[in-house]
Formats: sequence, C-alpha cells, structure tokens
Amino acid sequence: MAVAITSMYRIDRNRLSRLLAEEKRLAENLRGINQYGWRLLDDRNTLDFDIEYFMTFHINGMKYTDKMWCDGAEVLKRKNVGLNKYLLEGNLWLMPEDESNTPKAYESFDKTWCSTLAFKGYVLLKSGVCEIKYYDFRITGQGVNVRCRRKI
Repeated sequence: MAVAITSMYRIDRNRLSRLLAEEKRLAENLRGINQYGWRLLDDRNTLDFDIEYFMTFHINGMKYTDKMWCDGAEVLKRKNVGLNKYLLEGNLWLMPEDESNTPKAYESFDKTWCSTLAFKGYVLLKSGVCEIKYYDFRITGQGVNVRCRRKI
C-alpha cells in the first residue's frame, strides 16, 4: 500500500515539474526568445507546438482516470493586451489517452481518431521575466466544457 501511494506522489511530482517546464517554454515563446536549435529547423508554428504540449500536461493534471492528451493545436488568434497579457484562441485536437476504451466522460467525442475542440483564453506573464503568473482557458465543443487555469 505504501509503495503504491509513494508511486502516485512521484507521478504527481513528475507531472507538475513537466507542466512547469511547459509553462516556461510557452512564456518564452510569447516573449519571442525561444526560437533556437531544432525549432529553427521545424516547419511547424512553434506556438502551436508549445500550446499542444502545455495543454496535454495541464489537461492530464492530477487525474488518474479518464485522461486525455492533445494531439495538435492551431492558434488562430494571438493578441497582446499590454506588455504581459496575451489573448489566445484556436483549436485543439484531443482524444482519450486510452484509445481502445473511450471513458464515459468523453462518449460525446467524435468516433473518429480524435476530436477538434475550440479553446479561448489568456496568459498573463510576470513582468520582466519569462514566467507565467496566471492563465485561464476554456476548451469547448462536442459536449465538453473544460476550464484550464493556473492553480499552482
């Protein structure tokens, strides 16, 4: 029993540290300073790529069941409001992590490979540094209404 609980806490710490790393990468992208190395060789929009990974780790959060993952993102609108606030809007391609067994919570999902859902929200960065102070997003569509906000 103690081993199982210890294992669950280790998983939680790993997820949290990965989410914080993705937050930092997103903040750097919004500031325009993380376009280096392999990113220069990738044809994809790096903001789309960073949102994809950021949303995957946020959506999974601390859940042990009914987990989802993001298989892609497309940022359709990006607007700066002041120096540190960025409004973002676009589409996410989400699917249950266990592709063979769709959980009850996601039965409304498209029965094809994955579902396209809209997202809209904002990111507020700390002044003068590449760190996220707060974010708040809504993911909606196909009977799904998920709110992603910073709780750390």
